[in-house]
Amino acid sequence: MRILQITLSLILFFTAAASAKIIFSNSQNGNSDIYVMEDDGSNITQITEKPFSGWRPRWSPNGKKIAFIRDTTPFDLPRNANVFLMNPDGTNAQQLTDYDGYIRDFCLSPDGKKVLLSKATIGMILIDLDSGERQEIIRSHVLQFDWSPDGKQIVYVNDDHWFDEKNLWIVDANGDNQRAWTQPDPEKGVLNRLHPRWSPDGKQMLYTESDWNAGISRYIIRNIDDDNTQILEIPDNWVPFSVDWMDENRSVLFSAYDFNKREERPLVVEIHKYDISSGEITQLTNGSHARWVSDDVLSVSPAGKHPVRWGELKKAYSD
Repeated sequence: MRILQITLSLILFFTAAASAKIIFSNSQNGNSDIYVMEDDGSNITQITEKPFSGWRPRWSPNGKKIAFIRDTTPFDLPRNANVFLMNPDGTNAQQLTDYDGYIRDFCLSPDGKKVLLSKATIGMILIDLDSGERQEIIRSHVLQFDWSPDGKQIVYVNDDHWFDEKNLWIVDANGDNQRAWTQPDPEKGVLNRLHPRWSPDGKQMLYTESDWNAGISRYIIRNIDDDNTQILEIPDNWVPFSVDWMDENRSVLFSAYDFNKREERPLVVEIHKYDISSGEITQLTNGSHARWVSDDVLSVSPAGKHPVRWGELKKAYSD
């Protein structure tokens, strides 16, 4: 009977993880772990656990893997975070990058063959997962970024001024033709435009615009080729952690915290679904950096992975 119970539990776990459409990270007891859940916030399943933290999860282009950042260093050593790839149930974690230091953000190319990353002291580095070849795309200080669905362009947050205003720039995938996509607006004051997400059809951009001093944030959808802009009816005191498209462009998935409760500890970050046509907001759970995947995803499989090191790392730091 005991064996049967364990077997049934494993079947339920893998079924829930395999069918889940939303991934997110959540911090508890000083450790950040990755979770999966259904569109409606049900069947929440934790898929990573100590001794290592994991955050900023992203679905692979074919929806069959989860890429994320993992810190693999003991607490008494300098931070060393790299990009990993794992199954939707948390198994078979593979290390894709091998960098010393701290990675700010990353994303996989639409064909799954390259990874783009940024670090605190450099711009954007493009790594070919087959050959390991590295190419510097941008030397500027860069925060978040996202790849266009056709793989030809990259949108990024230009952080050249560090704590001053941040705007969105677009560059060709080979590093050519850098240009500002959003511009400073003196009438609005100093703003930070963050969390850019290309729409699946490549025609629109979802992003946020925040005045951190005033605690005001706007969630925006804008056409790529013109200034046609829609400001979503989301409370402007909800400070964004992440945004994503959902339900084939009919909804927005976002995580945020209440600016008026910013001094409370622990800081509560909530994940919500916003229906674009009705303006209805549905809270799904607590957490951040939520990402959604469609049933109709690309059929390209990521290739050329680095050797699996997860078993060695886990043994080294759990003994």
